[in-house]
Amino acid sequence: FGGKIGYDARLDVALSQVFGPGAATGVTPAPTAGATAPATGTPASSAQLQGAASDINAALDRLRAAQRSGDYTAQGGALADLDKAITQFQTAEGAPPNPH
Repeated sequence: FGGKIGYDARLDVALSQVFGPGAATGVTPAPTAGATAPATGTPASSAQLQGAASDINAALDRLRAAQRSGDYTAQGGALADLDKAITQFQTAEGAPPNPH
Protein backbone atom coordinates (compact mmCIF):
# COMPACT_ATOMS: atom_id res chain seq x y z
CA PHE A 1 0.00 0.00 0.00
CA GLY A 2 1.55 3.28 -1.05
CA GLY A 3 4.84 1.54 -1.72
CA LYS A 4 4.97 0.02 1.76
CA ILE A 5 5.12 -3.68 2.45
CA GLY A 6 4.41 -5.29 5.80
CA TYR A 7 5.61 -8.77 6.54
CA ASP A 8 5.29 -10.69 9.76
CA ALA A 9 3.83 -13.95 10.98
CA ARG A 10 1.30 -11.88 12.92
CA LEU A 11 -1.25 -9.82 11.01
CA ASP A 12 -1.34 -7.02 13.58
CA VAL A 13 2.42 -6.48 13.28
CA ALA A 14 2.32 -6.51 9.47
CA LEU A 15 -0.55 -3.99 9.43
CA SER A 16 1.36 -1.73 11.82
CA GLN A 17 4.38 -1.87 9.51
CA VAL A 18 2.28 -0.61 6.61
CA PHE A 19 -0.24 1.72 8.25
CA GLY A 20 1.48 2.69 11.50
CA PRO A 21 0.93 1.86 15.16
CA GLY A 22 -2.64 1.05 16.14
CA ALA A 23 -3.65 0.09 12.59
CA ALA A 24 -4.54 -3.39 13.72
CA THR A 25 -6.90 -2.32 16.50
CA GLY A 26 -9.74 -4.80 16.58
CA VAL A 27 -7.96 -7.45 14.52
CA THR A 28 -8.55 -10.91 15.92
CA PRO A 29 -5.32 -12.91 16.00
CA ALA A 30 -5.16 -16.16 14.08
CA PRO A 31 -5.33 -19.37 16.12
CA THR A 32 -2.01 -20.83 17.15
CA ALA A 33 -0.66 -24.04 15.67
CA GLY A 34 -2.47 -27.07 17.04
CA ALA A 35 -5.60 -25.10 17.89
CA THR A 36 -8.86 -26.57 16.70
CA ALA A 37 -11.72 -24.67 15.14
CA PRO A 38 -14.94 -24.54 17.11
CA ALA A 39 -17.47 -27.15 16.12
CA THR A 40 -20.44 -25.89 14.14
CA GLY A 41 -22.67 -28.79 15.05
CA THR A 42 -22.68 -32.10 16.78
CA PRO A 43 -20.27 -34.52 15.12
CA ALA A 44 -21.66 -37.89 14.22
CA SER A 45 -20.24 -41.25 15.02
CA SER A 46 -17.48 -42.80 12.98
CA ALA A 47 -20.01 -45.24 11.54
CA GLN A 48 -22.15 -42.39 10.22
CA LEU A 49 -19.15 -40.71 8.62
CA GLN A 50 -18.01 -44.00 7.08
CA GLY A 51 -21.52 -44.65 5.77
CA ALA A 52 -21.70 -41.21 4.20
CA ALA A 53 -18.23 -41.63 2.67
CA SER A 54 -19.29 -45.00 1.29
CA ASP A 55 -22.37 -43.36 -0.29
CA ILE A 56 -20.12 -40.73 -1.90
CA ASN A 57 -17.86 -43.41 -3.36
CA ALA A 58 -20.85 -45.41 -4.64
CA ALA A 59 -22.31 -42.31 -6.31
CA LEU A 60 -18.95 -41.56 -7.92
CA ASP A 61 -18.75 -45.14 -9.22
CA ARG A 62 -22.26 -44.82 -10.73
CA LEU A 63 -21.31 -41.47 -12.26
CA ARG A 64 -18.17 -42.91 -13.89
CA ALA A 65 -20.11 -45.88 -15.26
CA ALA A 66 -22.81 -43.59 -16.65
CA GLN A 67 -20.19 -41.35 -18.26
CA ARG A 68 -18.45 -44.32 -19.89
CA SER A 69 -21.73 -45.60 -21.29
CA GLY A 70 -22.92 -42.15 -22.40
CA ASP A 71 -26.14 -42.50 -20.37
CA TYR A 72 -27.03 -38.89 -19.58
CA THR A 73 -30.08 -39.82 -17.53
CA ALA A 74 -27.97 -42.06 -15.31
CA GLN A 75 -25.35 -39.29 -15.03
CA GLY A 76 -28.00 -36.90 -13.75
CA GLY A 77 -29.21 -39.46 -11.23
CA ALA A 78 -25.67 -40.18 -10.07
CA LEU A 79 -24.96 -36.46 -9.66
CA ALA A 80 -28.13 -36.06 -7.58
CA ASP A 81 -27.07 -39.04 -5.44
CA LEU A 82 -23.59 -37.55 -5.08
CA ASP A 83 -25.02 -34.21 -3.97
CA LYS A 84 -27.21 -35.94 -1.39
CA ALA A 85 -24.30 -38.07 -0.12
CA ILE A 86 -22.03 -35.03 0.23
CA THR A 87 -24.71 -33.18 2.20
CA GLN A 88 -25.12 -36.22 4.47
CA PHE A 89 -21.35 -36.35 5.01
CA GLN A 90 -21.17 -32.64 5.84
CA THR A 91 -24.06 -33.00 8.27
CA ALA A 92 -22.45 -36.06 9.88
CA GLU A 93 -19.21 -34.08 10.20
CA GLY A 94 -21.03 -31.34 12.05
CA ALA A 95 -20.40 -28.82 9.29
CA PRO A 96 -23.23 -26.83 7.74
CA PRO A 97 -24.08 -28.12 4.26
CA ASN A 98 -23.10 -25.94 1.31
CA PRO A 99 -26.01 -23.92 -0.08
CA HIS A 100 -27.04 -24.75 -3.63
